[in-house]
Amino acid sequence: LIDKLTTDLYDKTLQNLKAQGGKNVYSMYDQQIKREVKHVVNQDLLKERIELAIERYVGDRVGETDFAMNIMNSKVISKSDDSFNPNKGGFARVISFLLSWIPTLREERAARLASVITEPSMNPGDCWTMKGQQGYVSVKLHKPLKVRTASIQHISKSIAPTYKSAVKEFRVWGRLSGVDSEDSLMATCEYRPTESFDVPSTQACDFTHEEYFDTVTLEVVSNQGEPAYTCIYRLRVHGDKESWGARLSGEELGAREERLKPFQKHKFFR
Repeated sequence: LIDKLTTDLYDKTLQNLKAQGGKNVYSMYDQQIKREVKHVVNQDLLKERIELAIERYVGDRVGETDFAMNIMNSKVISKSDDSFNPNKGGFARVISFLLSWIPTLREERAARLASVITEPSMNPGDCWTMKGQQGYVSVKLHKPLKVRTASIQHISKSIAPTYKSAVKEFRVWGRLSGVDSEDSLMATCEYRPTESFDVPSTQACDFTHEEYFDTVTLEVVSNQGEPAYTCIYRLRVHGDKESWGARLSGEELGAREERLKPFQKHKFFR
């Protein structure tokens, strides 16, 4: 890539020089320009900028690592009622009904349907269609993290088949496995529609303060007006990279418990 950029700059310089001084000047300075272009382009600096751009892309265009993304070994562990499927025919309903009587299969199927919110695809329709206007979905991170922000993402209003199904009011809860018996309410936010690609369709919801959790629950309180279902395209979780996988001492856990005492509690799953 660096060689390609250098070559492009070289070619552009020669074209400009040829246009200004003619063929003879072009030939005379050909080799000299090659040397000058190689000198002018600081390859180390260019490499550094390219690596930074790649790192930002891995940060998925918001400049932060998404610890809820499936490639980070996160997974959906709980959700509200069955997903909405407006095209489910008679035979499919029978199969779905039979599967619903097998707890293990029911839970695995539900998790697969909802797991799309941990994937980076943002094509229209690539969302979890949650039944109704209220519900929740819980994502277990691979390791504990000092969580700072959770965010949700929806496709822009200009390309969405309908925007009434987008989330409106939502809450974000946190829990640490093996320590907390309930979830703590860490943030309450409202998602605002975006008209075009010029405005990011990802909206951050900052926690009241950073805290250690390994499970984050998105609770949908309302959507933009669709009564039958709500589309959730993606849930992201951001936090302190250095804290990922940290093991808290007994003293640190005690201090954490005191910090969380004032926060509203709710139990979304066992």
